Amino acid sequence: LCWAGIERARSCGASEVASALGNSLYMHSMRKDIEMTRSICGELVPISERMGYKMWFHHAQFFLGWALTSEGERGGFEMMEESMQRFRRAHEMVEQTLFYYLLAERYLADGNCNRARHNVDLGLALVEQHGERFFEVPLLRLKALCCEAGDQPAKADEVATLNTLADKTAREQGATIWY
Repeated sequence: LCWAGIERARSCGASEVASALGNSLYMHSMRKDIEMTRSICGELVPISERMGYKMWFHHAQFFLGWALTSEGERGGFEMMEESMQRFRRAHEMVEQTLFYYLLAERYLADGNCNRARHNVDLGLALVEQHGERFFEVPLLRLKALCCEAGDQPAKADEVATLNTLADKTAREQGATIWY
């Protein structure tokens, strides 16, 4: 589906192509498709630079950082953090819960539980502040994992409470993918 949308956008203009490419990055990251993420970013960055699409440029930089960290390249964290700073300055709120999740997930995979937990907490704070609940369930599950893996592991009941809340929220949302 992503490719069909991208191909259709190619018959329009640069704005449509950038939108199609940028939006496809969400799906490719959720599928953990590093190769396709790199490929899309490789096309999106020059279009964004040429046309002055800062939002799409920073989306591409964030997801390229995600791809790099997924392959063990720690320099990707700096790219992701810089993009997050830009998103915050520009008040781009809707996708930030997803971005905090992806950044936290990479930090946890890298063994940095404190940075992972910090980003999960920032994402969950946005859920509460703005009511944007799209990525609430994965954030809750990741918080449970952070609690288990931290320097001072949480009690089993705290982890169970987070997982129970995630299950309940997923059911309420009809979010079968998060099970």
